[in-house]
Amino acid sequence: MTLSGSAVLEAGDVITVPRGTFVDKSTRENPRERHVVPARSADFRIESVVVGDTETNNPATVTLSAASGTQLSATPTGTLTISARRDGIASGGQGNDWRIYGAPLQKPPDDVSDQDPEIDVQVVERNRLIRYEIKAGEPSFDDLAEELTAEPLFAANFTVETAGVTDGGGTIGGTRVGGVKFSGGGTTVGVRVRFSDPVQALLKANGTDVLETTATDCGDTALRRAIALRFDTAKEDGCTLHFIAPDRIVHMTFDSMSTARLPAPGDLLFIDGNAVRDYRVTTDTPNGTPNVPQGWLTVRYDTDVPVD
Repeated sequence: MTLSGSAVLEAGDVITVPRGTFVDKSTRENPRERHVVPARSADFRIESVVVGDTETNNPATVTLSAASGTQLSATPTGTLTISARRDGIASGGQGNDWRIYGAPLQKPPDDVSDQDPEIDVQVVERNRLIRYEIKAGEPSFDDLAEELTAEPLFAANFTVETAGVTDGGGTIGGTRVGGVKFSGGGTTVGVRVRFSDPVQALLKANGTDVLETTATDCGDTALRRAIALRFDTAKEDGCTLHFIAPDRIVHMTFDSMSTARLPAPGDLLFIDGNAVRDYRVTTDTPNGTPNVPQGWLTVRYDTDVPVD
């Protein structure tokens, strides 16, 4: 909201919002509220940086096919795809570095094709590894899927699906050395920055160009860099920006393919002194002053901070 002309709010002014002025998507009306405009503090500063819960976008997946490794005999048909559950241990971007590794049958006998398939499956949380070992027979991707879903830790954190597998489709063999890593996925977290006074705009990292309050892209702002230094917005990472009324609150949403890049509770941040511009007008700075003091802040946690 922008006031112009003589309609300027002063400290001590009373603002009353009648009941039913706003209705949310659940058809709930706002209660009657009364607010008093506070006096502007002499020290324009960041009061807090708060992070909320992370949310997984598209779950990471890994797909095994004939190209996943080396086969002992016939090339397997079809594919097997594992997806990370949204609330599981591999729910972050790139599946939090999980991978699947398969060890082939070491010394196959001459009559291996006549034996019933036997596969041993392990999920090693400490190493972020799904491991299978072929003990006997020539298992297909369907056989592997059956053994994976029978493993409790796997079933609690992953789903599996096969496609194009035919009867007698050949042994799946083992994976390539090092296994096959999960890919895709993405994680989002919301960060709320509260200032002592209303914010006019964020400044670019060099402290010269102003990012208008109507923009939604955090871009290369100094504040974004301070909060998420490891982000690379030229690649998969993204940052959106919202000024929340009253606009002493700036809400940022960070999207990353790697959970290691997301701001987290307890992170120690160094805020640059030229990160933000307020509405304070002087002769030399008619558009406000970039006078947030530089210093260290610790990220706090609040479950109420949204991711959108």
